[in-house]
Amino acid sequence: IQTLVLKSTEELNELCNELSEKNIQVRKIQNFNSKPSNHRIRIYIHSFNTREEMDLLIGVIEKFKS
Repeated sequence: IQTLVLKSTEELNELCNELSEKNIQVRKIQNFNSKPSNHRIRIYIHSFNTREEMDLLIGVIEKFKS
């Protein structure tokens, strides 16, 4: 399990939507009552994930963060 910390609810929703469009399932961790740094995406990586799936995940995150 890996997590990615995001700055805002908007950023969290935008990245989750983009990943969902690519058929990449992640889980939002959203805490409305605390600091913005508590917005996270939980990513489950399994031994059966292919290199292509990992490359797609990394590509979406890199594009989003740039």
